[in-house]
Amino acid sequence: MSATLGGESDLQRAYGIEKLEMIRAKSSQWGRRYVFVPGVYVGGTDADQIVAGLWDGMKTRRAVLLAPSERIMNRTFESLESGMQNKPVRLGAADIANTVDGFVKTTDVFLTLAGRYDGLDLPDEQCRLLVLSESPAAINPLERHLSERWKMGPVLRKRERTRLIQGMGRCTRNATDFAIILWLGQSLVNAATSSALMKGFPPELAAEINWGVEQSELAAKTPDQLISMMLALISDADYRKEADTAKGAIQAKQREEQPKDYEEAGKDEVRYAKAMWDENYASAYETARGIADHLTTAELAGYRAWWWYLASIAASFMQSQEAEQDCLDRASKCGVNSGWLNRLRQQRNKTAKPEASEGTEPNAEALWDLLSNWGWAGPAFEQKLAKLIEQLKDTNHIGYHEGLEALGKCFGATTTRSTESGAHDVVWSFTTDLHLAFEAKTEKKQTSVLSKKDVQEAKGHPDWIRTHLSDNAETAEIATVIIAASPSLHQIALPFAGGLFYVDPPSVLKIAGKAAENLRKLRVKFSGRDYAQAAVEFSTAMRNGGFDLGSVRKAFLSEPLKK
Repeated sequence: MSATLGGESDLQRAYGIEKLEMIRAKSSQWGRRYVFVPGVYVGGTDADQIVAGLWDGMKTRRAVLLAPSERIMNRTFESLESGMQNKPVRLGAADIANTVDGFVKTTDVFLTLAGRYDGLDLPDEQCRLLVLSESPAAINPLERHLSERWKMGPVLRKRERTRLIQGMGRCTRNATDFAIILWLGQSLVNAATSSALMKGFPPELAAEINWGVEQSELAAKTPDQLISMMLALISDADYRKEADTAKGAIQAKQREEQPKDYEEAGKDEVRYAKAMWDENYASAYETARGIADHLTTAELAGYRAWWWYLASIAASFMQSQEAEQDCLDRASKCGVNSGWLNRLRQQRNKTAKPEASEGTEPNAEALWDLLSNWGWAGPAFEQKLAKLIEQLKDTNHIGYHEGLEALGKCFGATTTRSTESGAHDVVWSFTTDLHLAFEAKTEKKQTSVLSKKDVQEAKGHPDWIRTHLSDNAETAEIATVIIAASPSLHQIALPFAGGLFYVDPPSVLKIAGKAAENLRKLRVKFSGRDYAQAAVEFSTAMRNGGFDLGSVRKAFLSEPLKK
């Protein structure tokens, strides 16, 4: 029995069972959670300081930290501890393997757990403070791969929500129990402001989170007042009653419904897995194709591409090159992870031409990832943009190279920055096998000229790129751009300057300013949405904002260095 089992199809996938019956009990969540998300309004360091201030102000200092991985757990604990005056004793999973007495019978103790969102009961005074660091949407490499590469937000969202519900219930185990819960990290800021995720929570939990996001605005205005509020919620029953009344006034949004085609695919996915283990590859191939054909909802484009890829694996075991290539062709047309799928297609068949979903820009996925990483909400996004602009105003080569690298990511490029003498400064690589190599000579004065050494150094970059970065050395499109105050060439350098392009630092700064302005518009327009569903509309907005590859070429490849 569990309060958070999830849907029938997810249980089929998780346990490899084709048929099951569920008995559901309708009851409201127990206890009260006072959820705060300070990162919506302040940076990560400031949010950690608020947690540290709350810790120091508590009379009974016991807290639990839950994170999706050991790395995030350790990083978060170290950051929190550095701001605490009362340093806690740290316990881990091994310390509570047999009993939680070491935690509940002492004070000034922090229990830190990675990937442990269920199976822990700390009711009443045993623990009043729970910290969640980063989203539990992906707690293992496979889930991270599916989430980041295949854009399976709609599929993994239910797992993310289930784990959040489970995690938030660790310290509220009965009808009168309560706890302060803090969400830390950009991925949880994104989650707390995502309408798609929020509308699937039970109404009372959604109201608690929405209320907490509103209250968290104090983090930017008067953080001490926010800390006082949380301390009062712990110590004052009347204050909690007022907060409960305010939460009850918040109207929950309509519940999310999982796409019907996803729910219906559960049984067939189990059949595919069994067929693969039985080495019945023909059956696995037909089953995977059937699943992919059945997944027609727009937001499941990544899931559809994944199943075409799994069908190609079965075809490969069947030693049917034609069937494998057909599945990969269909997968690459889904518009998700198409860059990797096209590279795989060309590995299998050297004559294969890149495929793309109609209306989707080839750099759309990477630009979407940038917005997710920089934050659909919270101040980190503007901080990243401000740093980028400042670095491109700096003629010092180290800062300028970092700014140029960040600008490439703003255009959806995979960037490579070198610190070796004579190597390229920054390379922007796109999934179409387009590569722009930049040689920044920003420290040269307006009256300086480019030497033969400068030019020959720049002209050597394409050979390195063909060897190390290109998918196909013969067909890759590679261009080298010199950034300098003046395009003037030394007389000796003139014969060697053909094939290079030029742009001056003010023009780069202007391009960056325009990109920042249009990134803000994209962020506002597509916040809370899923890439697979919004890909075509997002690509249209990219073209309007000058983020498509045609605009990139026009911005940086319009002026040859040698006229």
